[in-house]
Amino acid sequence: FPVTITRFYDFQKMKIEYSYRTKLNNYESMHMMLTNNMEFVVSSSFPDPFKDIDLNKAEWVSAFEYTNAVEAYLWELASKDLKEKKASNYYLAFYNNMEALIKLPYLKEKFAFSIGRNNLIYAKDLDLVYEKTVSNITDTLKLGLVKSIYQRLKALQDGTLIPEFSFSDLNGEMVKLSDFKGRYVYIDIWATWCGPCMYEMPYLRKLEDTLANKNIAFVSICKDDYKQNWERSMLS
Repeated sequence: FPVTITRFYDFQKMKIEYSYRTKLNNYESMHMMLTNNMEFVVSSSFPDPFKDIDLNKAEWVSAFEYTNAVEAYLWELASKDLKEKKASNYYLAFYNNMEALIKLPYLKEKFAFSIGRNNLIYAKDLDLVYEKTVSNITDTLKLGLVKSIYQRLKALQDGTLIPEFSFSDLNGEMVKLSDFKGRYVYIDIWATWCGPCMYEMPYLRKLEDTLANKNIAFVSICKDDYKQNWERSMLS
Protein backbone atom coordinates (compact mmCIF):
# COMPACT_ATOMS: atom_id res chain seq x y z
CA PHE A 1 0.00 0.00 0.00
CA PRO A 2 2.70 2.61 0.82
CA VAL A 3 4.43 1.74 -2.47
CA THR A 4 1.20 2.46 -4.39
CA ILE A 5 0.80 5.83 -2.66
CA THR A 6 4.42 6.69 -3.40
CA ARG A 7 4.05 5.83 -7.08
CA PHE A 8 0.86 7.85 -7.32
CA TYR A 9 2.57 10.82 -5.67
CA ASP A 10 5.58 10.59 -7.98
CA PHE A 11 3.37 10.32 -11.06
CA GLN A 12 1.33 13.40 -10.12
CA LYS A 13 4.50 15.31 -9.29
CA MET A 14 5.87 14.39 -12.73
CA LYS A 15 2.70 15.62 -14.47
CA ILE A 16 2.98 18.99 -12.74
CA GLU A 17 6.68 19.26 -13.57
CA TYR A 18 6.28 18.41 -17.25
CA SER A 19 3.25 20.63 -17.66
CA TYR A 20 5.39 23.44 -16.25
CA ARG A 21 8.18 22.60 -18.70
CA THR A 22 5.78 22.91 -21.65
CA LYS A 23 4.47 26.26 -20.39
CA LEU A 24 8.03 27.56 -20.02
CA ASN A 25 8.78 26.48 -23.57
CA ASN A 26 5.67 28.26 -24.89
CA TYR A 27 6.27 31.48 -22.95
CA GLU A 28 8.34 33.30 -25.58
CA SER A 29 5.96 32.63 -28.51
CA MET A 30 2.87 33.37 -26.43
CA HIS A 31 4.41 36.64 -25.22
CA MET A 32 5.07 37.64 -28.85
CA MET A 33 1.51 36.92 -29.88
CA LEU A 34 -0.24 38.54 -26.93
CA THR A 35 1.90 41.69 -26.91
CA ASN A 36 2.31 41.92 -30.70
CA ASN A 37 6.05 42.21 -30.10
CA MET A 38 7.59 39.79 -32.60
CA GLU A 39 11.10 40.77 -31.50
CA PHE A 40 10.68 39.56 -27.91
CA VAL A 41 13.30 37.11 -26.66
CA VAL A 42 13.50 35.67 -23.17
CA SER A 43 16.50 36.67 -21.08
CA SER A 44 19.60 34.51 -20.72
CA SER A 45 18.54 33.76 -17.14
CA PHE A 46 15.20 32.30 -18.24
CA PRO A 47 14.88 28.69 -17.04
CA ASP A 48 15.73 25.96 -19.55
CA PRO A 49 12.44 24.04 -19.94
CA PHE A 50 14.22 20.90 -21.07
CA LYS A 51 17.09 20.70 -18.60
CA ASP A 52 17.65 17.08 -17.54
CA ILE A 53 14.51 15.93 -19.36
CA ASP A 54 13.97 12.17 -19.33
CA LEU A 55 13.07 11.13 -22.88
CA ASN A 56 12.41 7.44 -22.41
CA LYS A 57 10.41 6.92 -19.23
CA ALA A 58 8.09 4.04 -20.16
CA GLU A 59 5.90 4.35 -17.07
CA TRP A 60 5.08 7.98 -17.91
CA VAL A 61 3.88 7.61 -21.52
CA SER A 62 0.22 7.51 -20.47
CA ALA A 63 0.47 11.15 -19.33
CA PHE A 64 0.03 13.77 -22.06
CA GLU A 65 1.96 16.24 -19.89
CA TYR A 66 5.01 14.03 -20.32
CA THR A 67 4.58 13.20 -24.02
CA ASN A 68 3.83 16.85 -24.88
CA ALA A 69 7.06 17.98 -23.24
CA VAL A 70 9.15 15.33 -24.97
CA GLU A 71 7.59 16.19 -28.33
CA ALA A 72 8.19 19.91 -27.73
CA TYR A 73 11.84 19.17 -26.99
CA LEU A 74 12.23 17.35 -30.31
CA TRP A 75 10.64 20.27 -32.15
CA GLU A 76 13.03 22.62 -30.37
CA LEU A 77 15.98 20.52 -31.55
CA ALA A 78 14.61 20.55 -35.11
CA SER A 79 14.31 24.35 -35.03
CA LYS A 80 17.88 24.61 -33.77
CA ASP A 81 19.11 22.34 -36.57
CA LEU A 82 17.45 24.57 -39.15
CA LYS A 83 18.92 27.74 -37.63
CA GLU A 84 22.38 26.20 -37.59
CA LYS A 85 21.84 24.89 -41.14
CA LYS A 86 22.36 21.30 -40.05
CA ALA A 87 19.08 20.48 -41.79
CA SER A 88 16.84 22.04 -44.44
CA ASN A 89 13.56 20.26 -43.71
CA TYR A 90 11.86 20.88 -40.35
CA TYR A 91 9.98 17.58 -40.22
CA LEU A 92 12.88 15.43 -41.36
CA ALA A 93 15.03 17.16 -38.73
CA PHE A 94 12.41 16.22 -36.14
CA TYR A 95 12.51 12.59 -37.27
CA ASN A 96 16.32 12.50 -37.24
CA ASN A 97 16.36 13.66 -33.63
CA MET A 98 13.49 11.36 -32.69
CA GLU A 99 15.24 8.30 -34.11
CA ALA A 100 18.49 9.24 -32.41
CA LEU A 101 17.04 9.97 -28.97
CA ILE A 102 13.74 8.13 -28.54
CA LYS A 103 13.90 4.41 -27.77
CA LEU A 104 10.25 3.77 -26.91
CA PRO A 105 8.22 2.56 -29.94
CA TYR A 106 5.03 3.97 -28.43
CA LEU A 107 6.43 7.51 -28.43
CA LYS A 108 7.82 7.18 -31.95
CA GLU A 109 4.44 6.07 -33.27
CA LYS A 110 2.58 8.75 -31.31
CA PHE A 111 4.76 11.56 -32.66
CA ALA A 112 4.76 10.19 -36.22
CA PHE A 113 0.98 9.85 -36.25
CA SER A 114 0.65 13.42 -34.98
CA ILE A 115 2.74 14.65 -37.91
CA GLY A 116 0.86 12.46 -40.37
CA ARG A 117 -2.53 13.60 -39.15
CA ASN A 118 -1.82 17.30 -38.50
CA ASN A 119 1.32 18.45 -40.28
CA LEU A 120 1.74 16.80 -43.68
CA ILE A 121 -0.07 19.74 -45.22
CA TYR A 122 2.80 22.03 -44.17
CA ALA A 123 5.66 19.72 -45.17
CA LYS A 124 8.21 20.50 -47.82
CA ASP A 125 9.30 17.36 -49.68
CA LEU A 126 5.93 15.76 -49.00
CA ASP A 127 6.93 12.33 -50.28
CA LEU A 128 10.01 12.13 -48.07
CA VAL A 129 8.15 13.25 -44.95
CA TYR A 130 5.29 10.84 -45.69
CA GLU A 131 7.67 7.91 -46.12
CA LYS A 132 9.43 8.71 -42.86
CA THR A 133 6.06 9.08 -41.14
CA VAL A 134 4.60 5.75 -42.19
CA SER A 135 7.87 3.95 -41.41
CA ASN A 136 7.26 4.80 -37.74
CA ILE A 137 3.59 3.74 -37.61
CA THR A 138 2.45 0.12 -37.19
CA ASP A 139 -1.24 0.57 -36.36
CA THR A 140 -3.34 -0.29 -39.43
CA LEU A 141 -6.07 2.27 -38.77
CA LYS A 142 -3.56 5.06 -38.22
CA LEU A 143 -1.69 4.09 -41.38
CA GLY A 144 -4.94 4.20 -43.34
CA LEU A 145 -5.78 7.68 -42.09
CA VAL A 146 -2.31 9.06 -42.83
CA LYS A 147 -2.38 7.48 -46.29
CA SER A 148 -5.74 9.10 -47.09
CA ILE A 149 -4.41 12.51 -45.98
CA TYR A 150 -1.31 12.03 -48.11
CA GLN A 151 -3.35 11.11 -51.18
CA ARG A 152 -5.54 14.21 -50.79
CA LEU A 153 -2.45 16.40 -50.47
CA LYS A 154 -0.86 14.84 -53.57
CA ALA A 155 -3.99 15.79 -55.49
CA LEU A 156 -3.55 19.41 -54.38
CA GLN A 157 0.09 19.90 -55.31
CA ASP A 158 1.14 22.80 -57.53
CA GLY A 159 -0.16 22.47 -61.07
CA THR A 160 -3.11 20.20 -60.28
CA LEU A 161 -6.74 21.25 -60.62
CA ILE A 162 -8.32 21.95 -57.24
CA PRO A 163 -11.28 19.64 -56.55
CA GLU A 164 -14.78 21.00 -56.19
CA PHE A 165 -16.13 21.56 -52.68
CA SER A 166 -19.06 23.38 -51.11
CA PHE A 167 -19.79 25.17 -47.85
CA SER A 168 -22.51 27.14 -46.11
CA ASP A 169 -22.36 30.95 -45.94
CA LEU A 170 -23.63 33.19 -43.14
CA ASN A 171 -27.13 33.14 -44.64
CA GLY A 172 -27.24 29.35 -44.69
CA GLU A 173 -26.89 29.22 -48.48
CA MET A 174 -24.64 26.58 -50.01
CA VAL A 175 -21.71 27.99 -51.99
CA LYS A 176 -19.49 26.01 -54.38
CA LEU A 177 -15.91 26.79 -55.27
CA SER A 178 -16.87 26.73 -58.93
CA ASP A 179 -19.16 29.71 -58.26
CA PHE A 180 -15.97 31.82 -58.31
CA LYS A 181 -14.68 30.46 -61.61
CA GLY A 182 -12.79 33.13 -63.56
CA ARG A 183 -11.62 34.94 -60.41
CA TYR A 184 -8.64 34.62 -58.14
CA VAL A 185 -9.74 32.94 -54.90
CA TYR A 186 -8.09 33.59 -51.54
CA ILE A 187 -9.06 30.78 -49.11
CA ASP A 188 -8.54 31.38 -45.40
CA ILE A 189 -9.01 28.45 -42.98
CA TRP A 190 -9.56 29.63 -39.41
CA ALA A 191 -11.24 28.89 -36.06
CA THR A 192 -12.53 31.02 -33.22
CA TRP A 193 -10.30 29.09 -30.77
CA CYS A 194 -7.19 29.88 -32.83
CA GLY A 195 -5.50 32.95 -31.35
CA PRO A 196 -3.31 33.79 -34.39
CA CYS A 197 -6.34 33.35 -36.69
CA MET A 198 -8.40 35.85 -34.71
CA TYR A 199 -5.43 38.22 -34.52
CA GLU A 200 -5.19 38.23 -38.33
CA MET A 201 -8.92 38.71 -38.94
CA PRO A 202 -8.97 42.58 -38.91
CA TYR A 203 -6.06 42.61 -41.37
CA LEU A 204 -7.85 40.16 -43.67
CA ARG A 205 -10.95 42.36 -43.64
CA LYS A 206 -8.81 45.39 -44.43
CA LEU A 207 -7.26 43.50 -47.35
CA GLU A 208 -10.73 42.60 -48.61
CA ASP A 209 -11.74 46.28 -48.53
CA THR A 210 -8.54 47.31 -50.33
CA LEU A 211 -9.10 44.80 -53.14
CA ALA A 212 -12.89 45.12 -53.26
CA ASN A 213 -12.87 46.24 -56.91
CA LYS A 214 -10.36 43.64 -58.08
CA ASN A 215 -11.01 40.26 -59.67
CA ILE A 216 -10.52 38.34 -56.44
CA ALA A 217 -12.86 36.53 -54.05
CA PHE A 218 -12.09 36.01 -50.36
CA VAL A 219 -13.39 32.77 -48.87
CA SER A 220 -13.02 32.34 -45.10
CA ILE A 221 -13.85 28.83 -43.91
CA CYS A 222 -14.27 28.30 -40.16
CA LYS A 223 -13.46 24.90 -38.62
CA ASP A 224 -15.53 25.46 -35.45
CA ASP A 225 -17.89 22.64 -34.50
CA TYR A 226 -20.58 25.09 -33.36
CA LYS A 227 -22.14 27.35 -35.96
CA GLN A 228 -23.05 30.07 -33.47
CA ASN A 229 -19.38 30.58 -32.60
CA TRP A 230 -18.25 31.49 -36.10
CA GLU A 231 -21.42 33.42 -36.85
CA ARG A 232 -20.89 35.57 -33.77
CA SER A 233 -17.25 36.12 -34.69
CA MET A 234 -17.92 37.07 -38.31
CA LEU A 235 -20.72 39.46 -37.43
CA SER A 236 -18.86 41.20 -34.61
